[in-house]
Amino acid sequence: MAENLNYASENSHCYDNSQSNCDRLGRLYDWVETMQIDTIYKTDFWEGESEEHQGVCSKGWHVPSK
Repeated sequence: MAENLNYASENSHCYDNSQSNCDRLGRLYDWVETMQIDTIYKTDFWEGESEEHQGVCSKGWHVPSK
């Protein structure tokens, strides 16, 4: 990747709530948003899949499995 991920989603935010930080550093995501899984997993354990999961990553990229 040539730049930080700056995909604006419902539960993402900028560091210190400053748009300039998103422009420079990219956005911050919680785990549920990163993996694009059901919000029930904010409180319940998710064992995940053994395969790569794309989540919020651009096409051709994935969230690391380890």
